[in-house]
Amino acid sequence: MVSESDNNESLFTPLQHYGPVTSLKIYQDTILCGYGPILRKFRTSDEISLISSQQIFTRNKIHGISTGFNKILVLGGRSFSVIEDEKPIVEKAINEWIITGEFLDENTLVLLTSHNVIYKIDLRTFELMDKIHCNEKSILYSGSIRVGENRTVVSAGTVMDGVIIWDLDTKEIIHTLTDHKGSIFCVKVDKDFKYIASCSDDRTIKLYNFQGDLLSEGWGHGSRIWNLEFFNGTNIISMGEDCTTRMWEYNNTDTLRQLEVIDDCHLGKHVWSGDIDTNHNIAVTGGADGRVRVHDLGILNKDSRTYTIEEIANDAEFTLAKNEAIKSFVELDSSNLVAITTTGKVLIFDEKWSVVVLSDDEIQVLGPKAILKQVPESNSVMISSQNGKILLLQFGKTVEKTWFDNDEFQGSTVTNLLISPGKEFFVMSDIPNPKIPFQVKKFSTDGGVSLVEKFTIDQPQQSRFTATSIKYDPVNNWLIIFSRHVTMMVYDLNEGKAHIFKKLTAGDTITSSTILQSQKGSVEFMITVRDGIYMVGTIKANEDSVTVEINMQNKLSRGFIEGGFFKDGDLILYGFRSTYFYVWNETKQLEITKELCGGSHRFWDLFVGENYKFVYLNKSTITIVRHRERFADYGLIYDGTHGREIRGLALSPETKDGSKLIVTASEDTVVRLGKLFEDGTVKYSWCMNNHISGMQDIKFITNEYLCSSAANEEFFIWKIGQLYDGTPIINQYASLKPSTSIPDLRIMDFAFLSNDKGFLIVTVYSDSQIKVWQFDQQAKSFQLLIDGFYTNCCLLNVNILQRNNKMYILTGATDGHIAIWRIDDLIERKITQLGKPIIKQQLHQSSVKALKVFEEPDHVKVITGGDDNALILSELKFDDIITWELKSFVKDGASATITSISGYGKRIVTTSVDQIVRLWEYEDGLKCLEARYTTVADTGCCDSGDINGCLSIIGGAGLSIWRH
Repeated sequence: MVSESDNNESLFTPLQHYGPVTSLKIYQDTILCGYGPILRKFRTSDEISLISSQQIFTRNKIHGISTGFNKILVLGGRSFSVIEDEKPIVEKAINEWIITGEFLDENTLVLLTSHNVIYKIDLRTFELMDKIHCNEKSILYSGSIRVGENRTVVSAGTVMDGVIIWDLDTKEIIHTLTDHKGSIFCVKVDKDFKYIASCSDDRTIKLYNFQGDLLSEGWGHGSRIWNLEFFNGTNIISMGEDCTTRMWEYNNTDTLRQLEVIDDCHLGKHVWSGDIDTNHNIAVTGGADGRVRVHDLGILNKDSRTYTIEEIANDAEFTLAKNEAIKSFVELDSSNLVAITTTGKVLIFDEKWSVVVLSDDEIQVLGPKAILKQVPESNSVMISSQNGKILLLQFGKTVEKTWFDNDEFQGSTVTNLLISPGKEFFVMSDIPNPKIPFQVKKFSTDGGVSLVEKFTIDQPQQSRFTATSIKYDPVNNWLIIFSRHVTMMVYDLNEGKAHIFKKLTAGDTITSSTILQSQKGSVEFMITVRDGIYMVGTIKANEDSVTVEINMQNKLSRGFIEGGFFKDGDLILYGFRSTYFYVWNETKQLEITKELCGGSHRFWDLFVGENYKFVYLNKSTITIVRHRERFADYGLIYDGTHGREIRGLALSPETKDGSKLIVTASEDTVVRLGKLFEDGTVKYSWCMNNHISGMQDIKFITNEYLCSSAANEEFFIWKIGQLYDGTPIINQYASLKPSTSIPDLRIMDFAFLSNDKGFLIVTVYSDSQIKVWQFDQQAKSFQLLIDGFYTNCCLLNVNILQRNNKMYILTGATDGHIAIWRIDDLIERKITQLGKPIIKQQLHQSSVKALKVFEEPDHVKVITGGDDNALILSELKFDDIITWELKSFVKDGASATITSISGYGKRIVTTSVDQIVRLWEYEDGLKCLEARYTTVADTGCCDSGDINGCLSIIGGAGLSIWRH
């Protein structure tokens, strides 16, 4: 548990902080991480673990970490602290912004300030010994200090184009480098004083020799580059705003060679910090998403082997026919490869290539269009000829061959051989003629592969049903056939009856399918679609019908999906993006591996065991690439949240298994679903990309439904479910159609009320419009009941109130007023115009930024916060007339705009731009119980709930979780 304060008497205690990782340093088998004002220490080993976590600064974030002489220097803003094992941590400060610092010797510290001045400090007394400058007091954006045995060199990166290299001892400028354009974001001198590396606003990396000559430049980052580190001589690692980490090599040319790119190194925007350790062969990065990741530098030496067809022929000792090449391959359970050539030769690879002995007649039967497939749960393969005859090869001490007679295909060519997984499996030959039935064979793997039965299935009555995969469900005795155009057939083997489900979603080919769980009358499955969609659905059967319900659907923005599966509870997806093959962990939102292979227009396959093996053909060459995963959780040693500012968040009403569901929505349009636990930790499960516009708000309606709103009049209703293992899932259930073809309004807020048909929903807009909708839960449709305008200012808040069998709308706006309309009578009389409010009361000088309602038996309490910094408690009574009464007015409820209010019990929590979180009582007037600083910048939203005590969660540029 992480505490941001050591005040144990607090009523309001922070539990966890998630925010940008602003500094990293690898030191003495540990990773030091600046996480806001908190310093976290991780042990570096194959099982990286958290050693300690403690707050160093009261408010300032840790922007730099340096080490030496068994001491650790932590700095940020104007603050710094020197940490030694046996001495207490004391925060010190100077009156200038600190850029960087280093230990000059055991008793001397030097700090570089933003005015290009060095403060020399005695570590025994922390007194200022000297101020040193080079007579060039430029404003700095970045800098570094390189301490050597005989000299100390200061590298200063200015805010306008220039790099100044100067000697600390002589105070003389060594070089002024002006090759960059814009601010210098990083400049470093290597440890041997031979080279200088810099990066700037112009998105280039420049390498100089220490004589100041420009040697080489590197381009590749899509946006600004924040950090550089030297390793292995002149090699450089760079981290940037484009969320990539790149490795560069100087090869005596004027262009740096890019060795490796780690795409999507972090989420959202910015890899802010990083370090490298060649002793452990690792790099570590920290991003705006709050994650800390360790990367194995062994990726530069991937386990990759290539074999040309000539090398294979020599190895296997056979004669190549003219234009003969490898056609396809599969992997056996023994991890050996079996391949077939374009002439019908069958090869096996076990560290050495050899030929499977077949007669000339057998090779001729297979022919150039033979289809090779692996038999599940056995060391066997099946090969289909184009006329449907199948050869079974079982590999052991010897190779056993079994032929299965040709089936009658009326001259049509077999285009695919599909095999279902399992000890009892089905083999189906697919042909393009829709009038000819599918030929299906059932096999058993008990005591070897043997044929059990064979039968036919009529193809669906449509122009083409191109099957792409089949699965067998033994619980219901269903054979499920998946096809192109996101179509599937459920064939009941008991009744011999087929059920067709066409176009489950937009998209082309179903590329993979998985049965997640089956029980009598129900099968939960997952499919991936090449266009980038993956979905989870349920097949349900009763006496009358068979139906399919989609429980979750999402679209990956990375490229094409060729397949997916669950591994250790995580959803793994793989496919192609341009010329790269990738493997992606969708649950953890990180790339596992990628390979430049030329794209998908070649034969390839991914084989999954303890690690990943990607095999592909390129012309007449077969390449085998093995991915070695050195670290647990793919090097993710500390998880975070979003990589962009969080605009909205909500906790589920109900608590289950000691946790609440949490949804967060960020300015990059992403909605994430996870769980919040009582110790304050957040574990995300899904990242939804349905929104395309800037998020405004997100709220739970019930435990099963939630709503989100955004710009471009986007309003979605989401349904919450769970997977077979209890993992929560989320799916877009319905969406509100925009009022115009080119919508430009923002839905600022919404309110809801359950009723017999579904939900009554009120949406308020940036142009002062108010709309009341009836959402039909069964039809998933919206009916507009009432429409109207408040004035011409932006509406920021809305609530529905039920008093004395009457229904009202309460709004807050940018003019500082709250307003009330009665709507139940309008709905009953089917009056569609809202009209003027019956109450309009000014509370704030300008915007009502936050509004919270508490309904009591005889009145309604309304608490509002504005950008006038005031917090106001009002009381509304709904008798024959509505009366408003001011109960409490706190002029300085915050020192900056109050952005959000959440409540639980008789207390509320307010957040404000000044990054102060305040706990209030409101029963007998507003009383501030405690005010605490939060490390989350751009504080904008909060929510509260009960998980064995009240927790509040605060969002902005990160998340902060508090107990009160």
